[in-house]
Amino acid sequence: MFNKYMLGAAAVALMAASAPAVYAQQTTAAIRGVVTDTKGAPVADATVTIVHVSSGTRAVARTGADGRYDVSGLKVGGPYEIDITAAGLKDSQTSDVYLTLGDQQKLDIAMEEVGATTVVVTGKRTTILSNPGSRTRMGRAELAEVVTYKRDIREAARRDPLTNLDPNTRSTGPSGGLYIAGSAPRANRITIDGVRSNDDFGLNTGGLSTNLGPISIEAVEQMTVQAVPADVEEGDFTGGSLNLVLRSGNNSFHGSLFDNFRNKAWNGNQLYHPDTGVSNKLKLYVPDENYGFFLSGPILKDKLFFATSYEKYTSASVVAAGPDGGGFGTSLGYTDNTVAPPPFVPINQSYIDSIVAPWSSYAASAALNPGAIPLTTPFKDEKYSVKLDWNVMEGQRVSFTYRHAFSNTWKGAPNSSPALYLNTNWYTQPENEDNYALQLNSRWNDNFSTEARITMRNYQRGQMPPEGQGFSGIQVCTDATSLASVSSCTTGKLTLNFGPDQYRQANVLKTTNNSGEFVGTYRLGSHSIKGGYQGKQIGIYNLFVQAANGLYYFDSQKSFSDGKVDQLFYNNNPSGDAGKAAADFSYMNNTLFVQDTFDPMENLTVNYGLRYDFWNMDDKPALNANFTARNGYDNQVTYDGLSVLQPRVGAKWHNEEGTLDASASFGLYTGGLPDVFLSNRFGNTGILTATFTLQRQLDGTFKETNSGTVFAASDPTASALMNINKSDATFAQGVPSSATSLLSLNPGLVRVANTNSIAPGFEMPSDWKLNLSTHYQTPIGVVLGLDAVFVRSHTGLAFRDVRARALTINGVQQYTPDGRMRYDGLSVGATTGTTLDTRNVSIFANRTTLGLDTAKNADGTNDLDLANPGSGYDIQAYNPAQESSSRTIAFSATKSFDTLNLFRVPDHLDLSAAYTNQKTNQYGGVPEFATTDCCGGSNYGDQISLEDPNAPTLGKSSFEIYRGYKFNASYEVEFIRGAKTNITLFGDLHDGRPLSFYVADAGSAARGQVFGVVSNNQLAFIPQMSTPMSGNTLGFMTGNVPVYFKTSADLTNLQKIVDKFGLPTGILTKGSNRNPDVKRWDLHLSQELPVPMLEGHKLTATLDIFNLGNLLNKKWGVVAEYGLDGRQGTPIYKVACTDATGAVVSAASAVCAGYQISSVSTTMTTPTVSQSATLYSVMAGLKYSF
Repeated sequence: MFNKYMLGAAAVALMAASAPAVYAQQTTAAIRGVVTDTKGAPVADATVTIVHVSSGTRAVARTGADGRYDVSGLKVGGPYEIDITAAGLKDSQTSDVYLTLGDQQKLDIAMEEVGATTVVVTGKRTTILSNPGSRTRMGRAELAEVVTYKRDIREAARRDPLTNLDPNTRSTGPSGGLYIAGSAPRANRITIDGVRSNDDFGLNTGGLSTNLGPISIEAVEQMTVQAVPADVEEGDFTGGSLNLVLRSGNNSFHGSLFDNFRNKAWNGNQLYHPDTGVSNKLKLYVPDENYGFFLSGPILKDKLFFATSYEKYTSASVVAAGPDGGGFGTSLGYTDNTVAPPPFVPINQSYIDSIVAPWSSYAASAALNPGAIPLTTPFKDEKYSVKLDWNVMEGQRVSFTYRHAFSNTWKGAPNSSPALYLNTNWYTQPENEDNYALQLNSRWNDNFSTEARITMRNYQRGQMPPEGQGFSGIQVCTDATSLASVSSCTTGKLTLNFGPDQYRQANVLKTTNNSGEFVGTYRLGSHSIKGGYQGKQIGIYNLFVQAANGLYYFDSQKSFSDGKVDQLFYNNNPSGDAGKAAADFSYMNNTLFVQDTFDPMENLTVNYGLRYDFWNMDDKPALNANFTARNGYDNQVTYDGLSVLQPRVGAKWHNEEGTLDASASFGLYTGGLPDVFLSNRFGNTGILTATFTLQRQLDGTFKETNSGTVFAASDPTASALMNINKSDATFAQGVPSSATSLLSLNPGLVRVANTNSIAPGFEMPSDWKLNLSTHYQTPIGVVLGLDAVFVRSHTGLAFRDVRARALTINGVQQYTPDGRMRYDGLSVGATTGTTLDTRNVSIFANRTTLGLDTAKNADGTNDLDLANPGSGYDIQAYNPAQESSSRTIAFSATKSFDTLNLFRVPDHLDLSAAYTNQKTNQYGGVPEFATTDCCGGSNYGDQISLEDPNAPTLGKSSFEIYRGYKFNASYEVEFIRGAKTNITLFGDLHDGRPLSFYVADAGSAARGQVFGVVSNNQLAFIPQMSTPMSGNTLGFMTGNVPVYFKTSADLTNLQKIVDKFGLPTGILTKGSNRNPDVKRWDLHLSQELPVPMLEGHKLTATLDIFNLGNLLNKKWGVVAEYGLDGRQGTPIYKVACTDATGAVVSAASAVCAGYQISSVSTTMTTPTVSQSATLYSVMAGLKYSF
C-alpha cells in the first residue's frame, strides 16, 4: 500500500521521513517523551516500561524532574506495549505501538490522579508525526506488494518520489543503478544491519555488491530510503542512503517457503523499434526459477532467538550469434572478397572444427580445451543469512548477524563477424560476499545508554575464464596462408579466439572492510546529547595486468598448423611475476561526532552537531622518478592526512492537531569515493609493468615494434618464442621465462609510461546539502507533500592530463576555428638520431624551427614525452574551483479509503501520486560507471569538455531526470474471510536521460592534432548547411568558422542528425538534448488461501507482471536510447584542421584555419532499444507461511 511507503508508523496519513532531529540509528529505533499530570505539570520518578510483546524484550526507564524519558536501541517493528506508573497517579498503558527504522517516536502521556480504573490508551500518541522529512519507509506488507523482476531490493526503493532506478544495464553491469535525489549510484550508501553492503570498490554499475543484491527480500523487516540523512552519525557518502534491518526471531515460530517461476512463454519475444517496427520473434529466454525459505523462533523463551533465510535464483541467457544451423538468432560468417560483389558466407560448426583442428597436434591441448559457442550461458544468485538476538539482562541486548551472498554470470565479447570467440575466451564473473555484525545495546541508567558495533566484510570478485587464468590467449586468422602482412587478417576474414583474453589473464579483486562504532547518549534535562567514534579499515588487493600470460597471434591456418607465431604481445612486471604489479594497500577512515537534540517548545525539535572525518594511510604508490622529473612533485599523494569537519543542523515542527508538519536540515557530507579511484593510483604508477610486441617479418627476422629492435631468424630467444615446439605441453601456460629479457628492450617506454595520480594539496570531495520537507493532511483526508533537496559542492573533483601542454607558436596560444584552446598533439618527428636521447635532440630542434614550445622537465632535463606528448598521459585527480549543484523537488498526494464496500466485504484502497522535477549543473566528478582514468569510458574520458579540452564543462549531469511521475493504486479485499486479495498497480514515467553530441579528433585515437588531448569528449560544432561557399558545395561558413565536408555523404548524414534532434548552429551545450521518455507500469496480484485446520498458516499465490504496457501493446513500454552505454553521448563525426583553402594540413602543422568534417555517424539517428528493459515478463509464485 503505497501510502504506507510515505506514512511510516504514523497513526494518520502523514509522510514519515528522515528526521533531522533524531538518532541516526541504522539498525534500531527509539521512544522518548514527557509524562505529565492532567494539569500539565511534569511527573518525576515515573517508571516507564517498554515491552516488545512478541519477544518479551524489556526496557525500563525513569522520568527525570522534568518528566522526560528517553529510550533508544529498541528493536524495529512491534507491537510494543508501554506501561507507565507513578505514585498517586493512575497507571497508563499504550499498546500496538510500532517503531520504524531510525525513528525516535515521541510519545507524551498525561496521567490522571488515582480514583478510577487503569486507563488503556491504544495506538494514540501525543506526537503522531514522529519523523517528517524526505524519507520513504517500507515494511513487510509493503515489500510484498512490489513487482521485483529479479527479487531486487532496488525495485522497492524506486517507489520513493526522490529516487529513480535506471532500467538499462550499462558499462560493466550487471544492472542499472539507483539514483537518489540526483546522486549517482556509487555515491550512495547501502547498509544491512549496520554493515555497509554496496559495491564500495565501484566496479558494478548498479551499486550493489552482487548481481541481485546481497540479501533475500524475505529476510528484510524494514527498509528506508533517505535522500539527506541529517544526523551526525550518518556519513561516508555524498549521495543518499538505503538502510535495511533484518527480521529477528521472537517467542513464536514463524516461517515461509516460497517458489517463483518464470516460463519462457511468459516473456515478450517481439521487440518494437520506433524506426523499423516490430521485429521477428526473438529467441531470448529460458525459464527462471527462484526459491527459498525463512524461519525464525525462540531458542530460549524471552532470552535467545534466531532468524535465518535462504534464497536461490537460477536462469540462463541465450547467446545471440553462433555457427549456422546451431539454433542461434544470428549466423556468423565472413566476407568472401575473391568474388565480386563480395558475398557473406555463413559458417557452421564443421568450419569452426576445421580451424581448431590443428590444436589437437599440440601437446598443450591436453591442458587447454579451445571450447565452443554454447547456445545458452547459466546465471546463478544465492544468498543466506543467520541472525541471533540475545536479551542478556534488562538493559543489555546483543545481536549477531551473518550474511553470505554469491552470484555468478557469464560474460564475454559478443560474437559478430569478423570476430569469432570460443567460450574459453569468455569468462565467468563470480562475486562472493561474507558479512559479520555484532552489536551490543546497553542502557546503564535512566540517563545514559550506549550502542557498540563491530562489523567485518570480505568481498571477492573474479573474472575467471572456464579453463582458469593460467593460460595465454590464442588468435588464429582464418586465411589459408599469410597474405601481404603477417600481423593482421585479410579484410572480411574471421579471426578465431580461444584461451583467456588479455584482460582476464591476471585479474583478481579482494577487499576487506572492518569497522567499529561506539555511541553514547546522555539525557541532560531536555537535551539528549550523544557522541561517538566510528572507525573503518579498508584493505584492497586489486590485480589487473593485461596479457600477463601473453597473446599469441597466428596469421593463417598454415601458421597455426606449423606452430609459427606471427605476433606475440606480452605485458608484465619486469620480474615476470604479475602479482608484483598489483594494487595492494589499506587505509583507515576515522570519525568523531557529537550532537545535541532538544525541544525548545512542545512541537518543535532541534538538533545540531559536528562530524569530523579523518584518514590515515601508511601505504603509498610506487615512486615514479620520471613522473617527478616531469612535474616537479611525486606521484605518491594518497588520502593520508585528509580531514573534513562537517557541521549539521536540523529542525522539525508540527501543529497541535497533527495535520501539518515541516522540517529542514542543512549540513556538509563527505566520503564514499569508490575505492577503484584510489586503486588506480597504486596500479598505474608507470613503473610496475613493461611490455613488448614481437612480430615475425616477411624476411624471417623478428622485430620488437616498440623499440624497433630486430632479431635474426636464428636468435635463440626470439626464435624459441615464435617457433613453437608443439610437443611442449607447457605452451600457452604463460610465456617462457626468457621473454622477461625483452621487457627491458625499450627504456624510453618506461620514461613515457602512462600514470594516474592525485594532485598535491588534494582535499576529500564534499557537498553542502539542504533538505526541506512539509506535509499537510487536508480535511478530506488527502495528504499533500513537498520535499526538496538542494546540493552544492563544497570541494569538487575533476580529472586532467598534466602531460598535456598548451599549443603555442612563438609563445602565442593557438585556438581552434570556433575558439577552443588547443593542446599540443602535433606529430613532430626526429630527422636524425638512433637512440632515445639523440632522437630527442632532433625533435627539439625541429620543434624550435616551427616555433613550438620546447620547455624542459621540471628538473631541467629533456624528455621525449615532454617534447612531444604523443599518446602517453598523466591523468590526475584534482579539486576544481568551479562548483557543481543540483536541486530535486517532489510534490506528492496520498489518499486512503478504509472501507469502500465495493463487493460488500471488507476492503481498502490506497492511492498516491508524485511529481518530481530535477535540475543539475555538474562540473567533473566521478562519472557514473568509469573504472579507469583514461581514456574513453573513464574518469577523464567521460568528462565533457567545451572551452578547455583538458577540463570538464558545467552542464547537465548524465543522470538528470528533469521530470518524473509516479502513481500507485493498491486495492485490498477479503472475498474469503481472513484471506486477502491484493491488486497493486505502480507506474513510473519519466523523461529520458540527457544526451550530448561529441566530436572525435580525426588525427588519432589518442592525442589528436586538433584538440591535443587523449579523449573524444569535445562538444560538437554544428555548421549551417543551407548556404554553401561560392564555388564549393561542401564548404560552409558559420559566422567566422569555415567548415568543409570530406564527402557529400558526410554532409547528408550530418543534416539528418541535425534534423532529427533539432540541433542549433554553433558549439552545442552539455546535455543539449534528451533521450526518449521511459514509461513503465507494473502489476502485482496476490491471493491468500487459508490452510484448513492450521490456524495462522496460509498459502499465497502471486502473479507479477513487469512492464504491463508492453504486454498489452508491443509499442508501449519501449525503452530506447541513442548510444546506449555508460556515457552521456557519443561522437557524431571526426574533425581535422584545414588551411585557408580547405585542405587538411599535415600532422606536424599547427595551422587550423578551418574544420574538415568526416566519418559522420550513420547510426546516431536510430536509437538502441533495450531488450531487457522493454520486453514484458510475467512471474508466478506460491508461498506457504506460518
